[in-house]
Amino acid sequence: MAPLLVKALPVIAQLVPDVIGWFAGDKAEDAAKKVVGIAESITGVKGDDALDAVMSDPTVALEFKKAVMQDKYKLDEMFLDNTKDARAMYQKSNDMADKVADRIIRFNLPIGFLLLAINALFTYYMQDHAALISGLSTLIGAVVHALLKERQDVINFFFGSSMGSKMKSLFKAG
Repeated sequence: MAPLLVKALPVIAQLVPDVIGWFAGDKAEDAAKKVVGIAESITGVKGDDALDAVMSDPTVALEFKKAVMQDKYKLDEMFLDNTKDARAMYQKSNDMADKVADRIIRFNLPIGFLLLAINALFTYYMQDHAALISGLSTLIGAVVHALLKERQDVINFFFGSSMGSKMKSLFKAG
């Protein structure tokens, strides 16, 4: 995992968890660069220092959240662009896709619950180590969110998009 990605992921998980899906797949490093670019434009400093500045000042963190959410729709499109032909490809070669989808539906939810249980136990037994609890909770939260999003994507692929997504399409066209 790239160093920039390692630094950006906890910041996003804590401040703007709605966009954690940008960090899945082969475009994760691009997502990290976009996020750091937003942080740099707000703070006026470069790279990791920009992310540190965002995390250290609540006012700057709020501005960062606003900037990320302002670009969310445009960035969602960019990071989801590689799935636009997925259904067409599925018609030609679906055996592997069906196996992957089946595994996602069967295992992601139990894995998520297991991680949450681990988090609860860790929090209970390590209550004197707030920094460790915070770091692990953030990481587990990001992983559980990604697992649930992956599961949602599979359901949306096979059963169609949600009403909210259909409404977004109407607003985009209008």
